[in-house]
Amino acid sequence: MASSKPDQDWEKVSDQDGIVVWRLNIPGKDLPGFRGEAIIHGSVDEVMTVVQDNQHHTDWMYRCKESAVRKVATAGENVFLLMS
Repeated sequence: MASSKPDQDWEKVSDQDGIVVWRLNIPGKDLPGFRGEAIIHGSVDEVMTVVQDNQHHTDWMYRCKESAVRKVATAGENVFLLMS
């Protein structure tokens, strides 16, 4: 969504435990846009290892009951199906 002030339409909805969350209403969409920000103490490789380990998504993703790889596009680029 292009805007003269990109942050003007984002609504901050939470700032707790070092995690800031914003929401963006998108015309014509049923679900809002989401943006989250946090400081993670680890390397990019460590973070990507956790993000791509779908067998453990239910351990740390909020309300995630199941995660499956839907498509492996390229090395390091996957599409996941997350169920809550």
